Amino acid sequence: MELNISMQNMIYGEGFLSELILATALMPLSSNLSIDIGGTASLAFIWTEEIFEYSYGLLFGLGFQF
Repeated sequence: MELNISMQNMIYGEGFLSELILATALMPLSSNLSIDIGGTASLAFIWTEEIFEYSYGLLFGLGFQF
């Protein structure tokens, strides 16, 4: 089991976008096959129109490492 933390930031002409991802990879069967479970949160701000938005969600995925 391992914990992955990722943060992405983007600034563009009218605002910015930021995303935080927290996920864990479970490897119950082999070291090559993983089940990824986690959550994500996103923030967006457009300063030309003063709009602030946020969202969040759950992550689920399957992975294979060569």
